[in-house]
Amino acid sequence: MDTPTRVVFLFDIDGTILLAGPLAEESYRDAFFAVLGKPYSIRTVDCAGRTDPWIVREVLLRHGHVREADTAEIREAIFAHFLAGMRKRLQQGMRARLIDGVAESLGWLERQPMVSLGLLTGNLESGARIKLEAARVYTDFLAGAYGSDHHDRNMLGPLALARFEQFHACQIHPRQFWIVGDSVHDILCARAAGFRVLAVASGNTPRDVLAQEAPDILEDGLSISVFERILAHCSVAGTSIAGGWE
Repeated sequence: MDTPTRVVFLFDIDGTILLAGPLAEESYRDAFFAVLGKPYSIRTVDCAGRTDPWIVREVLLRHGHVREADTAEIREAIFAHFLAGMRKRLQQGMRARLIDGVAESLGWLERQPMVSLGLLTGNLESGARIKLEAARVYTDFLAGAYGSDHHDRNMLGPLALARFEQFHACQIHPRQFWIVGDSVHDILCARAAGFRVLAVASGNTPRDVLAQEAPDILEDGLSISVFERILAHCSVAGTSIAGGWE
């Protein structure tokens, strides 16, 4: 009898699990104003699949703050105001919107043996927790990697792998990992780490743009059925490591 293979799903947050909207946008606007005296919008750059450090640096460069963009103290001050702003808005009742199909999918996955759930997101770790709370997502994500770990999203896969190996106290092959995300950068991140990728057209990136990067699976949104397909495929010993997706 074949031995089930452990499968690790690493979820992106924005556009995949939830839409933070004003919770994040207004908090960043106020953070830029508090530090630089200008209420800059993060919408001036393409944030899809990017890390918070990358976003802040690009906004600063876009508005001519070249020195500030490369000053760690300035960036950290912006992050501090940003996180404080999100916490304040959360306490005041502002919420993030959970994307359709997410609650059911996460709930079902948590009940599956040999499945581990984690996060791989461009958010700062503290920001990720605030957004999940704002969307009332209380899934037990065991480990992951965040924008606060590295500004380059492609560097996050190996960090997540190492943390899951430490958590489970065993080696886990990269092909046992799936990144679940809504942007081209989620796909590129998965490829850089040797992971598989489930792309969902639930964020700002059109389905045809995602398709051009040839993700292993492309769906309009998350559902239990797509995860059933993945786990059925991975239940064949060795297939999830050496075989291709069918």
